[in-house]
Amino acid sequence: MAYISETELKFLRLLERTKRLTKEDLSANVWKVSAATKILNNLIYVLQNDDKTNDILHEYRQEVLQLKLLAEAESKSSTEESLKVIEKIPRVFADVPVDVEDTDSGNNRIFIDFFNFSSKNSLPADEMFIKNERLEEDLANDLLSMTRSLKTVMSAAGEVIKDDNQKLTKMQKQVEDNTKALEVKTKENGF
Repeated sequence: MAYISETELKFLRLLERTKRLTKEDLSANVWKVSAATKILNNLIYVLQNDDKTNDILHEYRQEVLQLKLLAEAESKSSTEESLKVIEKIPRVFADVPVDVEDTDSGNNRIFIDFFNFSSKNSLPADEMFIKNERLEEDLANDLLSMTRSLKTVMSAAGEVIKDDNQKLTKMQKQVEDNTKALEVKTKENGF
């Protein structure tokens, strides 16, 4: 079984809570997310001394960086500044090969082989799960941003249609007034 230190457990709990805060309402929780990323960075620093977590620290750093940049983008006053910060978030993180050495008996190798796929090109199940989870999260974020854009466009279109309806009402009233005036002039002239 994999060993998780108390510090790593604290880190993972705080990381999950921080992710939940960003998903729920980032604008209301931006200060909490910023504070949590500082604490997470401190925990990563502590975890660097643990040899058992060195292989996953890179992934932890990426997730904390992403949270930090999201909080920074949310705190910006203009949309352009926020987009500049969001563009700093990598879409794809570089793969870091992890070399697992068997230091004691063959038990570790059997355990590792059990959880890896037989093909060398395929990913281990947990990496595949994380990759799919990130893909789903990216798709959900893209869908959310497209929905927000659609909402903005529809509200703008609603305003334009409202203005057009008001103009059409004024024009229709003007046509009716002109028609009445024409009828009056026609009767005065005897046509």
